[in-house]
Amino acid sequence: MKHIVVNLEEQMVEAFEDDERVYQFICVTGDDDHPTDKGTFKIYRKQHPYRSKTYDVQMDYAMFFTQDGKALHQYHGPIPLSVVRTITVV
Repeated sequence: MKHIVVNLEEQMVEAFEDDERVYQFICVTGDDDHPTDKGTFKIYRKQHPYRSKTYDVQMDYAMFFTQDGKALHQYHGPIPLSVVRTITVV
């Protein structure tokens, strides 16, 4: 069984296959204006590639977990992710 754990406090994503962690990477989750939903979800749609209609940003992969379009996806911002993480933590 595959499952993904997102730790909002530590800003970390872990992907498991059965009980074995197969991926771990840092992430940036939502903010006050765009909060990340908390809870247990199922991926109901995967799209490769995907272009965000809301932000007009190309993503190689997107895994949608809510009907209103929230997805786990890669970061394609103009500044390094480490800078984004510092700004969002402050």
